[in-house]
Amino acid sequence: HRSERHLTSNDGEAPSRKPAVTLLNDQGRYDPWPLMTEKIQEVFSRGQGIIFLVPETSFLEPVNAHLKKSLSFSGMVWDPRTPKQQLQQWLALKNGSARMVIGTRSAVFAPLPKLGLIVLYQEENHSYKQEQSPFYHARQMAWMRGVLEGAGLLLVSSSPSAEVWRLASQKKIHVCREAPFPGGKDLSPLDVIDLSNYRPRKTPVSFPLRNRIEETLKEGGKIVLIMNRRGFSRLTRCTQCGYTFQCTRCAVNLRYSYAQKKLVCQRCNFSMGFPRVCPQCQNSHLKALGIGIEKLESEMSRIFPQAKISRYEKETQRFPEGFDILVSTQAVLRLRHILSVDLIGWIQVDSELNHPDFRAAERLFSTLISLRQWARQRVVVQTRLSDHYCFKAASRMDFPFFYRQELKLRKELGLPPFNHLVALGVRAPQEELALEQVYSLYSRLKELKADPKAEILEPHPDVVPKLRDKYRFTIFLKGKSAPKIVTCIKQALKGFKRKKDVTITVNVDP
Repeated sequence: HRSERHLTSNDGEAPSRKPAVTLLNDQGRYDPWPLMTEKIQEVFSRGQGIIFLVPETSFLEPVNAHLKKSLSFSGMVWDPRTPKQQLQQWLALKNGSARMVIGTRSAVFAPLPKLGLIVLYQEENHSYKQEQSPFYHARQMAWMRGVLEGAGLLLVSSSPSAEVWRLASQKKIHVCREAPFPGGKDLSPLDVIDLSNYRPRKTPVSFPLRNRIEETLKEGGKIVLIMNRRGFSRLTRCTQCGYTFQCTRCAVNLRYSYAQKKLVCQRCNFSMGFPRVCPQCQNSHLKALGIGIEKLESEMSRIFPQAKISRYEKETQRFPEGFDILVSTQAVLRLRHILSVDLIGWIQVDSELNHPDFRAAERLFSTLISLRQWARQRVVVQTRLSDHYCFKAASRMDFPFFYRQELKLRKELGLPPFNHLVALGVRAPQEELALEQVYSLYSRLKELKADPKAEILEPHPDVVPKLRDKYRFTIFLKGKSAPKIVTCIKQALKGFKRKKDVTITVNVDP
């Protein structure tokens, strides 16, 4: 938590010890590689090593190839598949056989001797946060290694996280943008289609988007339609009694997969054959409701029979070649560095803003900027929230406006980066047991309350209330000092009688 205190100091004063941090903010218009290469060469000239972090494994080979082309040599790709491979790579780095390591978030712990620089490529990406125990954020770990080993930290981003933007606005980190690059490229325009008065009957594709698709097809261009819902339909319901098929392990609606001819749980991958009758009233009239990418693919084939329609999602084994229209989930964003498209349309984008996550607008803004960089002609999004500041800022490329609105809202709610948020989770196989344990723990926290300024919120069901036969409840604690909150939690857990099969987790700034 010391690294977290250094990164998000809330007392208004600069930390006493910090690494040399540079934010490279190209805002989608400039090529960040020349400056990155320059800084890497400076570190190499001093005989020091570099850790280059990327958000996902799909970036490893392209980044390594780019660095090899720019620097005439490549680094060690940190992607161990087995414990044996991990040990071999660890020992090789420890012995100094490589001066640069390229990897995902776990590579921040690589034992590189004489560390001189840590690079976080696409710093805003949420994949840098480890969502299983031990919970950590690669950016905070990189900051702490810079403090301990005297290494610099280079954050590369087109749309920085709100935490980093605030530090940059407070002059606590150096910002480098635009000046090192001559010119810059024009981004594709963003069209925001207001669906407030649109009542879709057969297809979710609005007429303005359909016209854009027709124009692009006539010009021989490629189109990507994004819908972040897998399967054919969202739920299956009995038309007579209203019974809805749910996963018995996760208590969520089962989606229908036309390709598998099964009802599938999106969380635990439980599946069952499509039922013939309702188990409650024995009625045979079952209806699939909602729309997923499989149904969208079918609709696009009906509307544009002359076009070659393909589908891509996370589970797709082989990427479809030679398509005219590609219907996909957000998994296609991983391929934007190798796939060239002319038009991008986003169906049901409002579902991204409706996530129970205070970073939802930040993530959507970042994705919209990435789409404007990717598309060669135009990006079209359909929304019923056209007045949202996220769409206004992304359309105008007005970064200060977006972060001003986002930080104002977070300050009003007392959320990071103005306060620390600690999630204390309780899981148990019986709901009664989980409730009893979480309220008992809540009572101990209220009694102790080592930090009077900290706010302890009442227990409530987790965002995922049931997962793999485990009921989940969460207690949120908010305060200026994360160490004081964690100390309070440690004191509460010290004498707490945790019952069998109960799991307790602590996640700082989830």
